[in-house]
Amino acid sequence: IGSFNGSKAVGIEKTGTYVLDISADGSWNVTIEQPRSATVAPMPTTLSGVGQQASQLVSLSSGLVTFTLTHTGSSKFGVWLLDSKGNYVELLANIIGPFNGSKAVKIPKAGIYLFDITADGNWTIQR
Repeated sequence: IGSFNGSKAVGIEKTGTYVLDISADGSWNVTIEQPRSATVAPMPTTLSGVGQQASQLVSLSSGLVTFTLTHTGSSKFGVWLLDSKGNYVELLANIIGPFNGSKAVKIPKAGIYLFDITADGNWTIQR
């Protein structure tokens, strides 16, 4: 409901033809991009943003990692960690309203990952 400006990460398992089902009563624009690994760097100490976003690609080492997350919004705050194939690895947060907490996650193998963030306010993810 209302205007939206954000992004969403979606894993697509195989090549094919797909349909976007869009319901809107105003003008809209969709850009579809496939992230490229040439732009991957080790995860910075902190990622931050406002609203719904797919993060930049980040490189993570295997093993146990604790992520600290914050959210200042009043609606849903959800954070998924996805692997390089778009598979869901771990749900880091799923709450309504402000949040300040942490989640320990076993990174199964060193590689490329990204975060898919649902938020209506400022958010941070710290490693």
